[in-house]
Amino acid sequence: MKVLRCGMGLFALVTAGVCFADDAPLLLLQQPTLSSSQIAFVYAGDLWGIARAGGEAIRLTAGNGAVSHPAFSPDGSEIAFTGDYDGNADVYVIPANGGAPRRLTYHPSADVVVGWARDGKQVIFASNRSSNSFFTRLTLSRWPHLADLDCPAGGFQCGKNSTRQFK
Repeated sequence: MKVLRCGMGLFALVTAGVCFADDAPLLLLQQPTLSSSQIAFVYAGDLWGIARAGGEAIRLTAGNGAVSHPAFSPDGSEIAFTGDYDGNADVYVIPANGGAPRRLTYHPSADVVVGWARDGKQVIFASNRSSNSFFTRLTLSRWPHLADLDCPAGGFQCGKNSTRQFK
């Protein structure tokens, strides 16, 4: 009787596995960011975009480097990202529908995108430029005018006298 129950249980598990199996390959989609109408994500070192309603994803970047930390602008028209194309991580902006990326930073230290200013005119990125090893800086990138915000190690703080802290 126990053998019959075990056999029936095993049959049920195998049948359920076959019924619910998906033929689509599993993809490692990383670092998603959302706008009101689109989703952008990193896959295989490039930036990809797809409509929130679904459909086919399109590759937004292609190059010899790796892309990371994408962030949509508040209006959803642009995507800022960290690109490592020449051995150094710098900040780039690309139209949300694709196009040529525009490089915003040219500093030998790594610059990593954190987000956008609320007005959508400046990209906020973290960098250790002009700081000692105990501090990270958040920088507003409206090139060539860069405004630095001091941030204590272990978290990001948005401006002086700010109560919002991200860890």
